[in-house]
Amino acid sequence: MPLEQETTANSKIPSSEITNEKLQFKRAIARIHCSSNNTLIAITVKQLVKVPNSADKIELEQIVVSGSAGNQFKGTRKSTTHASYMTGVAVAKSCVAHDIKLLDVILKGSKKLHVKSTLMGLLKGGVYIDSVLRLHNEPFNGCRGKKRRRI
Repeated sequence: MPLEQETTANSKIPSSEITNEKLQFKRAIARIHCSSNNTLIAITVKQLVKVPNSADKIELEQIVVSGSAGNQFKGTRKSTTHASYMTGVAVAKSCVAHDIKLLDVILKGSKKLHVKSTLMGLLKGGVYIDSVLRLHNEPFNGCRGKKRRRI
């Protein structure tokens, strides 16, 4: 999931821009964590910072951070697929407001329906998804159980 880097004379430069003849998008990274109780989404943008008399640094700047509680879902309603869908839509609309149209998605969490509804919400909000990386470890049937007690 490498992001290209462009250099210009500015001190802070967006990490990459996809340029077609008519389209010019900013690209960002969406980190989605879907747990059994909540859905958290953080949007980060890579920026190249020019440091005088040394090598340039790459910084990650968080643009948007949102969860199910930020969309007026409280208690057990945060853990529904509808809440994760609405969170995706809200984050996508704020990305469009920041001129971000293309996302690389990093997924964590075991709730597959929440992940699917969050991605559908991002697409419905007007953001394109370029790549999806899943970081969740698959279960391996756990550790070996304790020895049975003999009486």
